[in-house]
Amino acid sequence: MYCLYTFIMELVPASRFKRVIAIIIDHLILLVFIACFIGLVMALSLSRNFYWLLLPIIALYFPFFESSKYRATPGKMLLSIYVTTTEGKTLSLFKALFRLIVYSLVRASVILFFICCISYFCTKRRQGFHDFVTSTMVCKK
Repeated sequence: MYCLYTFIMELVPASRFKRVIAIIIDHLILLVFIACFIGLVMALSLSRNFYWLLLPIIALYFPFFESSKYRATPGKMLLSIYVTTTEGKTLSLFKALFRLIVYSLVRASVILFFICCISYFCTKRRQGFHDFVTSTMVCKK
């Protein structure tokens, strides 16, 4: 008779400090990319119509990396943290994009921003509002 063992990986929330540092690193990476892109457009004397290409690239940065096998953006990878569903699964590209949209809306709204800040400090899993809505969390490896 075979015994079936199920190993449940405990999801340990990442520290707030690491999350903030990862966001800063990722934004610096995006800033360097944008500067290089604008420099290339200017150097090649291309039309300003090429600037619209930045939007999908920037919009897909977080969802692409967070739905990859690494489950993390470069900033999160450097700090050994990753994004996962509350069940411990990898995010789909759609769910990662939805998470980014909710995150962006939270940042645009002052009231939601304060709710998000409070939720970071008052929840055991250190989930922000965008994490609650999308059933995700940031964990340490």
